[in-house]
Amino acid sequence: MTREDFFADPNYWYYCGGHPVSDEWIAEAWEQIPAFRDNVTYEFVREASKNGDIDMLVSSLEFLDRILPLHRMVEVYERVRARSPHREPEFRPTFERVFGERMSAFPVSLPVCEDEEWAYPYGVADSGMDDDAIPF
Repeated sequence: MTREDFFADPNYWYYCGGHPVSDEWIAEAWEQIPAFRDNVTYEFVREASKNGDIDMLVSSLEFLDRILPLHRMVEVYERVRARSPHREPEFRPTFERVFGERMSAFPVSLPVCEDEEWAYPYGVADSGMDDDAIPF
């Protein structure tokens, strides 16, 4: 694989290419190709949105931490939090483990509203049926 091959379709080579990719190329693509940056960031956004924690992505987070500037990692965090602010208590500990003292560069945690009820506690809107009613 050449540099030109990678930059022609960085998403393919990053996820499915089957060839080692230079860390420098990935970092350069992150800066130059917004669609690549957005796609990789979405991996974290989606995981936090669906599962809360991002423990399954620790190795990806650590890898990106090694090759990207800290402000880019803060941007990833901000995108995750923007999509799932209610999940921050679940995903923030993973960022704290990876970034340690450097978390001072990240936004402070959002306040937790203990009295606030979830709009959809089971992930779906209320059916409007009585709790005792059997729907069949």
